[in-house]
Amino acid sequence: GTKRSRQSSSLDAEYENCRISNFKHAIYKRDNHCVITRNYSSVQASHILARAWWGRQDLPLEIVQIVQYLPDTIDNVQNGLLLRTDLSRAFDSGAISVECQGNHYRVIAITPEFEEYDGIMLDENTRIRLDGTSWWETNRPHKDLLAFHLRNSVFKHMTAAGSDDESENGDDECLSPECNAEDSAVDFNDMITPKRQQISVWRDSKANECMRLDTVQHS
Repeated sequence: GTKRSRQSSSLDAEYENCRISNFKHAIYKRDNHCVITRNYSSVQASHILARAWWGRQDLPLEIVQIVQYLPDTIDNVQNGLLLRTDLSRAFDSGAISVECQGNHYRVIAITPEFEEYDGIMLDENTRIRLDGTSWWETNRPHKDLLAFHLRNSVFKHMTAAGSDDESENGDDECLSPECNAEDSAVDFNDMITPKRQQISVWRDSKANECMRLDTVQHS
């Protein structure tokens, strides 16, 4: 029984490693370089929706359904971005995020130390493949997963709930269930900049919208 259990655990680990390897390969193939800085070296594939979040009972149903129907689910190429290593860590921790603008993408700096990247449009890989389509045309990052990442990033830093914890692989653990207010290293509310004010207005408008919907539902 113990031997079979060890074999099963080993196979599970191999399967997970294979999935992660395939995810990274797909992201490198699609993006080709850091989509923010255009760096070709020191880059890392980041999940938009953290792997550690997948399977959580409190994930919104619409997010669960989106991921469920993606090939390879959480490790689908549409759930990732290729970023320079430091920006990958920033994205994983929610210090930066990405906002969809039509069919294009804009960087949102959530914390001041990354404000130099605020407003940068992601460099989409427009190289043409053999079938005549570009690499981003059919497998662009999923806009709803990015919107979820942005909401979480704003909420976490606006409530000073950020975390400096990193996984061994440095991969998207800072938006994981393990993050909590006690681990906070940043008081987001003390950082008053034009970008912080803009995000504060956006957050308040979303809160008011939720209150209106709740009032309508209970009236």
